[in-house]
Amino acid sequence: IRAQAICTRPSVHLLMAFSQWQALIAAPLLGGCIGISYLFLSRPDTETFSATTEELRKHDRIVVEGMFAMESIIREREQSDGSDASRWLSDAAKELCLVIITGNRKVPYIDVALSMLLRGNEPRKLHNTTEIHLVSIERRPGAVSYPHLYREIARLPYLQIHNHSEAYSDRLGMKPGNIRLKHADFTRDFLRCLNICLVERSEFCLVMEDDTVPTWRLIEKLEAYVFPEMRKKPEIPFISLWSPTHVPGLERYGATALSNLRFHRYQMEVGKFRGRVNYKVKQRAYPWGTVANVFSRAGATDFVKFMAMQDLAQEEVLAVDDYLNGDFLAGKTRIEVQPSLINHMGFYSERLAAVNLVATDIRFQLEPLR
Repeated sequence: IRAQAICTRPSVHLLMAFSQWQALIAAPLLGGCIGISYLFLSRPDTETFSATTEELRKHDRIVVEGMFAMESIIREREQSDGSDASRWLSDAAKELCLVIITGNRKVPYIDVALSMLLRGNEPRKLHNTTEIHLVSIERRPGAVSYPHLYREIARLPYLQIHNHSEAYSDRLGMKPGNIRLKHADFTRDFLRCLNICLVERSEFCLVMEDDTVPTWRLIEKLEAYVFPEMRKKPEIPFISLWSPTHVPGLERYGATALSNLRFHRYQMEVGKFRGRVNYKVKQRAYPWGTVANVFSRAGATDFVKFMAMQDLAQEEVLAVDDYLNGDFLAGKTRIEVQPSLINHMGFYSERLAAVNLVATDIRFQLEPLR
């Protein structure tokens, strides 16, 4: 599986030889090398097997399409005169500071997240409202160099790259690979991302993982559904943009969820967008989730202050999810957008070095605002 997960990256160079519509036809064939062998590891009942096959096909296709799109975006940028760069890198505070936490993964999920942000939003709106930062927290020996980020993605001048790969001083000499240690360090990394937003003076801060798929026209939807709610209710410190609808493991789906899974496809699959999703901000108790959270400026400040009272140097530090969705809320109910505005797609777990069926939102759609 590990070897097959790697094989999508060279595929993009073959895709570049096709026209765009040919690439879309070739994508599922080229991308299938990630997931197809997984299907032979476990053969559940026919209904679940069919749902799992569909999920993996969808996953593989959008990964390869993301890679193709990022190659195109980088090439287009290099062929432009660069006259628009100043609009992105102005000193004026923007409405949203968006920070993507990334690592040097074998499956380049970062291409999906970035291509959906850069292709899926009206350029002028993205220019005027959003500051985009990419933060590498890659610390594994042999992976720190992260050439795809520093040599390729870094060619886009409107993306600000941060290298946070150095080990924390109190971790030097400790044995790598300790899961609790990784949880503790990710908690620190998350706080550093919030501080980037606070320095940028933005009204809102969105921190998201790199194995995510933003919905189409995400910025417009944040302005329509999320920002007004946070302005109206300043007591809300953050809102999760990810709303999983089941426990991890497609084999645990019930019949209703399986039916939904078949009909609520990524709208990208059919090549055009249908319908309209009625997004709602709702309360829902849920114990974890750093997939994508948007903070008010006050909420980000309060969480940083709250975490300053915790001892993050010890090895038994909780995962950031436990702090964020636990004591920090002080009895309040967690708030999320239903269905997801940003979905989780990381089937391949870098930490576990294996294919891992993750919690996802079967209602996730990519339709635009009408």
